[in-house]
Amino acid sequence: MKDFALKNFIRLWLLGILLLIAMIFGNLLLITDISPMAMSDHQSAGSAARIDEIQWAWAAANLILYAKISMVIDLFFIAIYSLGSICGGILLRYDARLFVRRIGALVIAAATIFFVTDYIETIAQIIQLFSMHGSDALSSAAAAVGSAKNIAFLITFLGLVGTILWDKIKKKA
Repeated sequence: MKDFALKNFIRLWLLGILLLIAMIFGNLLLITDISPMAMSDHQSAGSAARIDEIQWAWAAANLILYAKISMVIDLFFIAIYSLGSICGGILLRYDARLFVRRIGALVIAAATIFFVTDYIETIAQIIQLFSMHGSDALSSAAAAVGSAKNIAFLITFLGLVGTILWDKIKKKA
């Protein structure tokens, strides 16, 4: 397990970060008067009426195909970033220091929560976008998991980056 984690952590985690950056910049194309936060508005819509409003605005701006591509890319991002974070957490679990092993366990748990919640959110979005029909149940589900997803992402990101930076600073001292 450690060999797999060591071989794949940097590759998968950094690829996930690069996909996230690409999606953030690509998200700028989906900004409309109706959805100034673009994909974030779609994720947090919470009602069928709001989803329809956002999707109609995207359709009017000829952005539906781009929105679909963006959401499919998000499916790849979720898997790649989550697996990379789990690999990073596994590596931290092999550290001699107890607090680093605990951070590793926290990162693994958060990556798992991120994986599940972001897939719930994205699949709910994809169903609505590909059908071009909002659903109160799906939009509510997507909106409900948003906070847990965001917190889990921050824990994985800060846990891994913070530990790496701490070790670099400590080695220089």
